[in-house]
Amino acid sequence: MAESPVYHLQRDGQQYGPYTLEELRQYLREGTVLGTDFVWADGMPEWRPGAHVLQGDDGGVSSLLPHPDI
Repeated sequence: MAESPVYHLQRDGQQYGPYTLEELRQYLREGTVLGTDFVWADGMPEWRPGAHVLQGDDGGVSSLLPHPDI
């Protein structure tokens, strides 16, 4: 069985983690993690905005991400 990747979070120059993807999604729903926070896991070439990382098969989490005002 493959081990689940662990994710790290970066906000304002500070790094936090490790977290599971499920934990990050829960924190996003609670507002603790923001779509603008950067997320990285082993195997990712670079830090990416959490909104991009968490938009995959997220069970609707992407609908909770802040949308820019137009």
